[in-house]
Amino acid sequence: MRRNTMRSRWGRNLLLASAAAMTVVPWLADWNRRHTFGPGYGPHARWHGTSEVVGVSCSGLVMLWLIIRGIRHDRRMATAVAALLPLLRYGPFNLTLVVPGTSAYEEGGPPIRLLGLPASLLTQDALIALALAGYGLERRADIQATRHGSPTGGPPSRELLDPSTAVRWRPLPRRW
Repeated sequence: MRRNTMRSRWGRNLLLASAAAMTVVPWLADWNRRHTFGPGYGPHARWHGTSEVVGVSCSGLVMLWLIIRGIRHDRRMATAVAALLPLLRYGPFNLTLVVPGTSAYEEGGPPIRLLGLPASLLTQDALIALALAGYGLERRADIQATRHGSPTGGPPSRELLDPSTAVRWRPLPRRW
């Protein structure tokens, strides 16, 4: 039981770290005179830079909401969607490496590389990895808890064994 709880807590913390970074890092990395407000940026490039910073931050806020508040009747789905947001948001940047004429580096600036990759892509890929690792730990804890018959991973409680206390399935009311 304790192992599943710790695994779930680590998974949740990794997801929260990825979400917090998605919310804050774009403002630190791109909202400055070297990037969005740089002299080489025209009005349309600033428009793209602004929409990217705000869009990524909004994705991070949605991710935080899904992890903290989530969908009440389906926590697993909320966690899965939260873990996919960084992949959907940052994954396509990796495809830009194969498009001719694109660059992950600032115009005229020195290429900053970490582990042989552009630093910006490596940072984005780290956020993806954090989210997917967190989801994996959460999912593994859920699977092991389900195998043991209770959400806490311990032995089944008397209520689970007593058919008179079983919750009957009924569809959710339509609100649309």
